[in-house]
Formats: sequence, structure tokens, C-alpha cells
Amino acid sequence: MPPGSKPGEYRGGGRKPGKASKKALARLAEIQKIVTEEDLKPIAVMTDNMVFWHNQAIRMGEKLEGYVLDIDDPEAIDKLTKLIKLFFQARENSQKCAVDAAPYYHPRLAAVTVKSNPEDTQTTIVVKGGLPAKTIAAAIAGNEAADASD
Repeated sequence: MPPGSKPGEYRGGGRKPGKASKKALARLAEIQKIVTEEDLKPIAVMTDNMVFWHNQAIRMGEKLEGYVLDIDDPEAIDKLTKLIKLFFQARENSQKCAVDAAPYYHPRLAAVTVKSNPEDTQTTIVVKGGLPAKTIAAAIAGNEAADASD
């Protein structure tokens, strides 16, 4: 503690709490450079991983279908057991990647509340959640078209 500082007082140089170190900043800059050069998008990586694991599971399933088991051979039983475990791991990995990628392709519907006053010509729509603006606009346009045809 420098002379003159009070007990518990933070005084001094060095990196401030919460600030990234030079090594961490260099690593982030390197990752960012790779991402921008290769134009990688997180959804593309998730989709590629999902397809990779799905194809692995299909190949392992085909091997399992053509596998003939010799019950008296313990090595064949061990090999088949390992292949079955790998098959299920590939299916599980594919499922995890699909779950991660799903929100990018299939956004969840949001709760919509419509408040209408018969004396007023204005209708208020309250949207809670992440429903895309295009979907809301299409729904409003569809309702206006239905109202016009009545």
C-alpha cells in the first residue's frame, strides 16, 4: 500500500478490474480477423455442424444395418457396442445443433394484445416478445383487407 493511503483504499496502477488483458485483446482481435476474412456467421457454423453430425449418424446407421454379429466373438460385441454409442452421440450432437439453430429459422410467436374502443377509430396493438415487424405488418394488412371486403 502506498504511503498515505487509507485501509481498504484502492490506489495504484495496473490493469483496472474488469478490463481485458493485452493477451485477451490480442486473441479477440485474431478471432475477429478470422471471422471477417472468412465471412463466418454463427448460424452458418451451427447449420454446418448440424449437417455434419446428421451425416455422421446416417453413415453409422448404415454400418449398423449391415453389421452381422457373431455372438461367440467378444471383440465383435465390443465393436458393435462402441459403434452404437457413437451412433447415438452423433444423433445427440445433431439434435443439439438443431436446437441451437432453430431460433434463427423459426422465431417464436409473441403474445399480441389488441385493445379496441368502439367509440374511437384507433386500435392499439401491444406486442410482447420478438415477433418480426414484417409479420406484424402482414397481419395488420390482412385484417385491413378482411375489413375492407366486409
